[in-house]
Amino acid sequence: MSGPKVVRVVTREEIEAICRRQIHLFEEAAEELRRVAKRHEVYNEAFEADLQRRRADLQQLLLQGRLETLQRQAPQETAFVQAERGRVQAEAIAAREAARTKGRRLVDGARSLAAALEAAGQEVPAGARDIASGSTLTAGADLQHAQGVLNEAFGRLARPAPSGPTVAQQDLAQRLAAGISGLSFGEWLVASAAPANPKDGRLDQVLAELEVLVDTVEVNAFAERARHIAAEESPDRRALLTDSLVLDASEHIRLRRERERAEASLREARAALVALESPRARELAAKVTAALETKAASGWEELLWQSNELIETETRALAATKRRQAVLKGLAALGYEVGETMATAWARDGRIVVHKPGLEDYGVELGSPADVARLQVRLVGAANPVTPRDASRDRDQETIWCSDFEWLKAVLAGNDTTTVVERAVDAGAQAMKAVHFDRPKATERQDVQRPVTPKALRKE
Repeated sequence: MSGPKVVRVVTREEIEAICRRQIHLFEEAAEELRRVAKRHEVYNEAFEADLQRRRADLQQLLLQGRLETLQRQAPQETAFVQAERGRVQAEAIAAREAARTKGRRLVDGARSLAAALEAAGQEVPAGARDIASGSTLTAGADLQHAQGVLNEAFGRLARPAPSGPTVAQQDLAQRLAAGISGLSFGEWLVASAAPANPKDGRLDQVLAELEVLVDTVEVNAFAERARHIAAEESPDRRALLTDSLVLDASEHIRLRRERERAEASLREARAALVALESPRARELAAKVTAALETKAASGWEELLWQSNELIETETRALAATKRRQAVLKGLAALGYEVGETMATAWARDGRIVVHKPGLEDYGVELGSPADVARLQVRLVGAANPVTPRDASRDRDQETIWCSDFEWLKAVLAGNDTTTVVERAVDAGAQAMKAVHFDRPKATERQDVQRPVTPKALRKE
């Protein structure tokens, strides 16, 4: 296949840039995991050591040049810490939901217990009344104390009223005492509790999720509404208020989740900007950081658009530059005349023709779009040849170029540049393109007088 070819070139520098970006993405995800872990009090030295080890492993792969392995492992590590963040949040939500459910059941139990004590002619302790009202019970640290208060009040059911109960009350007290003999308050509560209301369970769930996702100030407003609902005596009104609160809290959660996704997109953009290291990229990265720290969502969409636009533009430009440099250095190594200005001319015009000294009627044409995503390479003949051209001579030169192309692939591979031929035409299968060759005097060919050097190409 020594005719025209379409080639995809991937340089080591491109792959390294991708790998550095992936490491930055891991670091962003790890920092977010730290924040969540600290908030929910599961962060410790072992936790941090594991994150540091994972980051060090990725960095070591980069230093060792094991880029293919790094490209596989980095996304896996990032996915792991993101999943860990989700796990920590899910466990925190489950714990808070369980605490809220227990608290609600204690309130219901306190109401039942207060009614039973009053019916038996017993005084209801103030602490039990407070719990029954739902005004003092929240969650977490309050639950153990509330359980103790209700256990103590429950014990009064087995004792006669100190103020001389009526016959009916004595009879009720005896029946209650017989019914609770050997039972704990928890067991009695399970036996006497009304069937669970699915609406109450849904309220526990959304409030628990709110506690995990949003700031305390935002949660307090919803928690206060929940306390008022718990104190409401009318079951119908409680159900109506519960529906309203669940809807409002669910909408707040939806908005918070949307915000989290926007924050995640900004953090990913910042990771990509940091990897670029250009002044404009550093400036935008600083703006992203400021936006995330101030928590002001206004302008996020525009900032994300600007960041992604710059990331795509600079990434494509850097990749294109490295691809042109790699191909031109490879051709120079094979003896082709490659001048210092050729990379610039190629970027400007989209094509150039390079020659081997002494081969005046043929050259290699390199053509590509601006990002050099695909490179068309083919031998071209002079429209104004020094020696007349014919099909046989053209085919012979294409065969020679085929050998050079195989050497070019080997040179590029030696420089860690991958070359993939996506389409090729047999030698002589189509007429060779004729190009008008400029033939300046040797003294005028400034680009050929100084063969390209790696140092010179890095300056392009």
